[in-house]
Amino acid sequence: MIEVIITLLLTILLEFGVYSIFIRKNYKKNLLYSMFINGITNPLANMFWFLSMNLQTWQFPRGLLLIIIEVIVILVEIPLIILLTKQKLWKAIVISIIANIISFILGFFIIFLAPYFFPFFYG
Repeated sequence: MIEVIITLLLTILLEFGVYSIFIRKNYKKNLLYSMFINGITNPLANMFWFLSMNLQTWQFPRGLLLIIIEVIVILVEIPLIILLTKQKLWKAIVISIIANIISFILGFFIIFLAPYFFPFFYG
């Protein structure tokens, strides 16, 4: 459970950084946008991922499922970015894709690799 909280907080910070690079207006608003958008998409993505892990009878490749979840997250975030930041469609697409690639890589590290590098956190 600690991984979910850590990944959410780091996702908010990382995506705030991406928003701030592309949207250089108001950094406080960018942080609020990141908190709001990821406050919706991150828990839902984690919920679908953990639910799929518990479905014993469902024989679906986990890697493909993870890609599908990430694509859905990007598709949900694009209109939210447009609505909140008033960006054009192409820029919202770029922001969402870059932000999610970065946070996916970090999330992957934390969830799958960190217990091996930092076992004292996972006792």
